Amino acid sequence: MNISGAMKIDRTKYKVVYGSGSVFDDLGDKMIYDEFTLDFKLVTS
Repeated sequence: MNISGAMKIDRTKYKVVYGSGSVFDDLGDKMIYDEFTLDFKLVTS
């Protein structure tokens, strides 16, 4: 059986705010995006 999918995760909901543009206003081009997509594939036998 194979299961695959994708999840969109907002890292600020887990208190990971380093370089977050939604928390700090003056980061300029050093800002890191808050959301990222995690793709996964589960393979069982």
